[in-house]
Amino acid sequence: MYLRKQTLDELNLGELSTLAELDWLEAIEKLKLYKHHSWLLPQLVQHFSSWKILADGKSTVLYNCQTPQQRGLYRLTRIVRSALLKAQVKHSEYSQLVPIILLAHKRYNGRSYESWRDYPGLEWILEPELYQAATAVAPECSREELLKITSTGLTTLDGKPKNPVSTHKLTGVDKDHKFYNLPRLLIVQLCQIWLAHPTIRHEAMILDHNNWDSIPQPLIDVEVVATKSQLQPKNTLLNQVPWKLDNSGVGTLVTV
Repeated sequence: MYLRKQTLDELNLGELSTLAELDWLEAIEKLKLYKHHSWLLPQLVQHFSSWKILADGKSTVLYNCQTPQQRGLYRLTRIVRSALLKAQVKHSEYSQLVPIILLAHKRYNGRSYESWRDYPGLEWILEPELYQAATAVAPECSREELLKITSTGLTTLDGKPKNPVSTHKLTGVDKDHKFYNLPRLLIVQLCQIWLAHPTIRHEAMILDHNNWDSIPQPLIDVEVVATKSQLQPKNTLLNQVPWKLDNSGVGTLVTV
């Protein structure tokens, strides 16, 4: 994709915004937007900071997505972050544990993540898989329990340890274990693996299901790096938007 300028308007996502889900994903993959992550993601955050927040999430999305381009930009938050950022561990400040729209209002408008907890229709504002993790009921676990299940889940069948930074999912969790049906990203947060690892995590992430603005104490003693400021998996929430989509490229707004 050739761009004359490094701006969101140059992406011309409006032409794709009403494609059906699978067609949209295929089109985004072909654009290779991840090659432009260094400017695309910061500009995307700034774009959403101008959104007017209404009484509920669905109304907010519909109000702020009047044009095809606006709808296309919004749909970028409904897909897995790897479509926009391949090396998430190296650029964790915009990785999958970072809520793009919520970050926009925290960074530019001073609104905390936690203030959104009881916001009606939050599922339209918060990324689908992150929403599942942030709103799920997590079992009570001691530090020792978390370390034990993490060690088990990071061990291969032949007894070799896996890298907790590059491993995004625990394996070998018994069906009777209380972690078995938990959302993947919640386990990532609780066990502090992958993006939630103490050496990788960033203050822009949601890391604590009890307090979305909190950074939990490390489970293990590590030297923490200080920071400042695929097509989709099987997840029925991904790519949902509050307007109808079809293969003809014509989108119909769903009235609130």
